[in-house]
Amino acid sequence: MVGKAFTAAETVLEGRPLAVADVYVQALLGLMADNAQAEALAAELESLVTLLGAVEGTSELLGAATGNAGQIERFQRIFAGRCSQTLEALLAIMTRKGRLGLLPVVARRFRTALNARQGRVEVTVVAARELDEPHRKAMSDTLREVTGAEPLLRTKVDPSLLGGMVVRVGDREYDASLAGQLRRLRQRLRTAAARSGLEIGEPTDHEAQS
Repeated sequence: MVGKAFTAAETVLEGRPLAVADVYVQALLGLMADNAQAEALAAELESLVTLLGAVEGTSELLGAATGNAGQIERFQRIFAGRCSQTLEALLAIMTRKGRLGLLPVVARRFRTALNARQGRVEVTVVAARELDEPHRKAMSDTLREVTGAEPLLRTKVDPSLLGGMVVRVGDREYDASLAGQLRRLRQRLRTAAARSGLEIGEPTDHEAQS
């Protein structure tokens, strides 16, 4: 019964990894009776991806899997009885179709889709220096108002930004950093110079890193 929910994923055209991954994700969400069950599956997927990522050579092995009978049997022996029925069914079908290399993408997009279903959105703020608590709260309040969702805020520090910040909301990125402004200005200058038959020199090492 669980395996049948993934049947649609097998009909998606090859060469479209995100589309294929999203079909698996929607099939998984359709199987989840409640958000608590979905959260447990998301954690299980993420733990498995982390575990596999810690084993040297696993990425190459998963990416090279072709779904032949020998590989199917081997992966079934590895996962059988070691994970939930839903995850085991997913892994079996992905193995048969030679798509185990998509597992990290499925795990990531399942978490994103689950957050969206629960009215949450992942937000990463990259700033030149660490944000203090008042700034984090102000950022969260603004994002909550703008997105209409509860922001799951994560911050990173990147001194090369010089000033300002880069905000990633889901799959979208908003670059308000000084380094980003300099890159855009340089590109506009190059475009204008090209139209005028002029040449703009290459940026310095510091500029290239920004």
